[in-house]
Amino acid sequence: MSISYNPTQHSVIKRIKVLERQNLVMKVIVMCLAVLVVACQPKTTTAQAPMADSLSLPDVLEVQKIVLKDDNQDVRLVIDATDSNDIFQAFYDHSGVERARIGIDELDSARFRLFDSKSTLRFNAVTFSDNHPQAANRVSMAILGADNQDPDNVVEKGGIVLTTSPSGAVGEYLFDKDGGLRIENQVFDNGMVGKNIYDNNAVLRLSEGVLANGNTTRQMLDNTGKSRHSLTISEGESSLVNEIIFDKQGVARLVNFTNGNTSGQIHNDQAGETKTSTAIDADNTVAHFVEPTAREKLINATDTVIRTVDIIRLLTGGGE
Repeated sequence: MSISYNPTQHSVIKRIKVLERQNLVMKVIVMCLAVLVVACQPKTTTAQAPMADSLSLPDVLEVQKIVLKDDNQDVRLVIDATDSNDIFQAFYDHSGVERARIGIDELDSARFRLFDSKSTLRFNAVTFSDNHPQAANRVSMAILGADNQDPDNVVEKGGIVLTTSPSGAVGEYLFDKDGGLRIENQVFDNGMVGKNIYDNNAVLRLSEGVLANGNTTRQMLDNTGKSRHSLTISEGESSLVNEIIFDKQGVARLVNFTNGNTSGQIHNDQAGETKTSTAIDADNTVAHFVEPTAREKLINATDTVIRTVDIIRLLTGGGE
């Protein structure tokens, strides 16, 4: 039986042998890689060691500025110490608008600020440093209106400002939308309490309070700042209640008072001279005084002179 040569069959056998050799090489490579992976694994007797334990981390991270971005690569947080006079940490919203900032300024005062979506300062809290030239060791908090565009403006538009001093004094200040002070409330370190109200032109129109000694006062002023009505209640043995009404020139024209069981009223002229007065004593006795007119004063003076002459004549015997 003769065997005939088939070129096609010979080619197929040759290719199969090549594939077998390539397969053997791949098996060897895979086995080597597996050995390397096993050898690189950390040697532990129990569970896998934590990643932090296998890394050598520094105890202190020293940088001047840190910028944190979100998954959209938008800046959301900045910690900046590049300027020694302005150390701050700032937070930003999705639109890139700064909404909050906390920091230390050039005078070592601590500041905390909150902004609205238009970057307008709406809340400002400050703890002033001990060496601050105007407000040493004071604390101030301001809730501001939407029109306050200047964050460094001391006149807060449409806002409320609260302050405390190292001595214990407390203040509250209310401003209108134009930045004008309208209401001022204060508690002083000596115990005195005061309240001032101003008009649109920054003129004091009403002032009232309780003094340290317990006396109560109230002043009403006109649009020029002159006192027109005054009321005082004095504590102590006298228990005096005194009411004074002034004219435009500031002259006391009418005085009403009560002192224990005594009460009275006094009328003054334009020069402040008393013209009439009435008083009721504790025993209900009424006393009334009316200043004589010029004619009456002349008659009284003439009568006094005549009586004096008559007395002299009688004493000298001239009347006989």
